Amino acid sequence: CGSFEQAASHGDVVVLAVRGTAAELLVRSLSKSLSGKIVFDTTNPIADSAPENGVLKFFTDLNSSLMEKLQDAVPDAKFVKIFSSV
Repeated sequence: CGSFEQAASHGDVVVLAVRGTAAELLVRSLSKSLSGKIVFDTTNPIADSAPENGVLKFFTDLNSSLMEKLQDAVPDAKFVKIFSSV
């Protein structure tokens, strides 16, 4: 076991599997370690608030996705969305 930074630095391919609300901040903090790498993104932009009438809430809007925010945070990484199911 090690830190997020150690794991990101070590791997050729990195799997991002964290809560969506934490993803952008984490990716920004690891930008040097993720640069030039393939990042498999498993996150979804599900808000911390409770579902309303059984419908999940998202913290993104129709103008930008979480994936776009992650890619903007580390433009030299190659983000690939995987296992995206809500």
